[in-house]
Amino acid sequence: MNTTTTPAPRALASTTEAAPPNADPLLTVRDAAEYLNVPELAVRELIRTHRIAAANLGERRIRLRRSELERFISAATRPATARPSA
Repeated sequence: MNTTTTPAPRALASTTEAAPPNADPLLTVRDAAEYLNVPELAVRELIRTHRIAAANLGERRIRLRRSELERFISAATRPATARPSA
């Protein structure tokens, strides 16, 4: 007599795929400063002047999305210009 059972079929994936975990992680001010290679005070100033968006999750709990930092970098990046040859 065979006592093995067939596993139950897996549920079908939904039509809308969920984003993978940590696809756009929340960073602390310290993490954001390291990512941008600037002091924490500079990140706090960018938040205070609304140049980058941040979530205030309570006293001393500010978080920033990595995509927001990448948006800030893209907006602040100028195209390189060719220098005239000497």
